[in-house]
Amino acid sequence: MSDIERQVIDEAEHEQDDLRDHQTAASSKNTFRTIATLLGLIVVAFWSSWAMSDRGDSEIQDLDYHVDEAVEAIYKRDVPSVVYHRNALRSIHNQNGSQTANVAAELFTAFIFYNANDYLGSNDLVSKFEQLSTELITGGDGLNSDMQIIQKLDMISKCIECLNHMELQRRHRGDAEVLSMLPKMSDLHQILTDVIQTHPECIEAHRILTAMYSDIGDMDGAMRHALQVADLDRTDSAIYRFMGNIHKDYEQWRDALDNYQSSLERSPYQSGQALDRTGREEILFDMAEIQIKLLEFESALETLSKIRDFAQTYALQATCHYNLGAKAKAANLVAVALSADNSLKPALMLQGSILVENSQFEEAISLLERGKELDPYDFELIYKLGEAHRGNKDNDAAEACFEESSQLREKREAFADLHQLAIEEPGNSGTLVQLGKVAAELGKYKLARHWCTSALQIDSGNIEAQQTLAQIQQQMQQQSLSPDSSTDAVTPN
Repeated sequence: MSDIERQVIDEAEHEQDDLRDHQTAASSKNTFRTIATLLGLIVVAFWSSWAMSDRGDSEIQDLDYHVDEAVEAIYKRDVPSVVYHRNALRSIHNQNGSQTANVAAELFTAFIFYNANDYLGSNDLVSKFEQLSTELITGGDGLNSDMQIIQKLDMISKCIECLNHMELQRRHRGDAEVLSMLPKMSDLHQILTDVIQTHPECIEAHRILTAMYSDIGDMDGAMRHALQVADLDRTDSAIYRFMGNIHKDYEQWRDALDNYQSSLERSPYQSGQALDRTGREEILFDMAEIQIKLLEFESALETLSKIRDFAQTYALQATCHYNLGAKAKAANLVAVALSADNSLKPALMLQGSILVENSQFEEAISLLERGKELDPYDFELIYKLGEAHRGNKDNDAAEACFEESSQLREKREAFADLHQLAIEEPGNSGTLVQLGKVAAELGKYKLARHWCTSALQIDSGNIEAQQTLAQIQQQMQQQSLSPDSSTDAVTPN
C-alpha cells in the first residue's frame, strides 16, 4: 500500500474517531479505540488474504461483487472500503489475469488520490483508466459482463474527473491564468448531464451537479438535483441538511424546519454514525433559531432541551423566556451565557435590551458598544444602541446610530434582492459580482469571495470579478483578517 493510500485511510479513520463525543472521551477510551482500530485492520488484512486465495470459477461473480461494492463505497465516501475492494480487484488481476479487474483497480485508485487532495494525480489515473478500457473494448478481449462493468465504471470516471476539476478551480480561485487552462463549468455540466441521461441512477453525478449549481448561485438547480439524491439514497441525512440550509438562507422557515427534521430522522444519533452528536446539535440549534424567528418560543425551548449546555444554548433559552414574559429567568440565563462567553453577540443584544428597558442606559451603551465592535454590520444591534443613547439624552449619537442602522438595513435588502435575481437569472456573472461587492460591504468576506469566484467559474475573463477579489483581499489585510476568518456560511456542498 502506498504512502498516499495510508494517508487517506488514516484521515478517514481519524474522521470517524472525531465523530465520537469529544467531551466524554477519556484517554483510556482513546487508547482502546486505537488498539481496536489496529486489531480491526489486522483482521481485515488476514481475512482479505484468505478470501482472495481461491477464486477459481467464481472470478466473474467476485469481480462484479467488488466493483459494485466499491462504487457503493464511493457514493458513501467510505474510503477504507474503496481501498479494500480495489485491493481485491488487484488480487483477481494478479491471479487470473483479468484486465477488467485491472482497469477497475486503476479507477478506484483515482478516487483514493482525489480524497488525498492529489487532483492532478487522480486525473492522470482517470486518463489511464480511459486508455486501458478503450484498449480492452477495441481489442475484443472482454466478455459481455466485462463490457457492462466498463460502462458502469465509465460514469464513475467522469464524476471523478469533474470532482478533480472543480477542486482545482476552487484551489486556484482568482487566478485567471490557471482557471483558463481548466475546463469551463459549462463543459463539466455537459459531461454530468450526459452521465445522467444514460445512468439516471448515478447518485454521484446528481451530488456533483447539486454542488455545481450551488457554487454559481442557481439554487433551483441545486435543489432539483438534491431531491434526486434524497430519492436515490434514502439513508443520506446530509442532503436534507443541505436543503434545509438553502431554505434557511432564503428565509423559507417552514421548509427549512421540515428538511432539518428529515435529516435528523435519517440519521438518529448513535456514537460512530455519520451524523454524530455535534452535527445533530448543530441542526437542532438551527431549528431553534428558526422557531424563535417564527415566534414559536415554547417549541424552541423544547428543541434547545435536546442540546448540551453551551453559552449559545443559554442565550437562545434566555431569548425565549424573555419573550414569554419570564424576564427574571431570562436575565439569569443571559448572565450565565455572558459569564461563559462575554463576546457572544446574541447575549449582548438581549442584555442590552434588558438594560434599556430598565433605564440603565450607560450600562446598556457600554455593552452594546462591545457588541458593535464584534459585528459592526448588525443593523438591529446598532439601532438598539441608538435607543440607549436616546434614553441617555445624547440625541446626536442616537441619530448617528439610527442613520447607520438604516443604511445597513438597505444594504441587507439589496443583498436579498440580488440573491433573488441570481435565482431568477442563473449563470449571470454580473449579478454574482454585484452580490460579492455588497457582501463585502456587509463584512461577509467569505461570501464575497465565494460569489466572485463563482462569477469567474462562469466567465474566467471577468475583469470586474478579478478586481473585486483583489479589493476584498486588500480589505482583509487592512483589518488583519485571514481569507478564511469570516464565519459567514456558504451554502454547503
